[in-house]
Amino acid sequence: HERMQDLVDKLQQKIKTYKRQIEEAEEIAALNLAKFRKAQQELEEAEERADLAEQAIAKFRTKGRSGSTARGGSPIGHRPPVKPQFDGFAFPPRFDLHPDGDF
Repeated sequence: HERMQDLVDKLQQKIKTYKRQIEEAEEIAALNLAKFRKAQQELEEAEERADLAEQAIAKFRTKGRSGSTARGGSPIGHRPPVKPQFDGFAFPPRFDLHPDGDF
């Protein structure tokens, strides 16, 4: 009879342990589900912002194309870049200095 009671006690202890493990697993699952839902919501919001940004870029590009075709070329025309003159004996002028050479 005593041996039977020991077995019953051991089984009841195992049941308690399993129930506690189940509760802990359910808590962890609930936390992970909450994290997943939050991440999913943040992803959807980020995708929405990305879509809006892409639409804005497309809108600016269309405005840019229509603006450049309406204006045509530059009224000044194309000029070649000015090359600095350097005779090899003197340094070219420094424009960040005062005309007298002072800082």
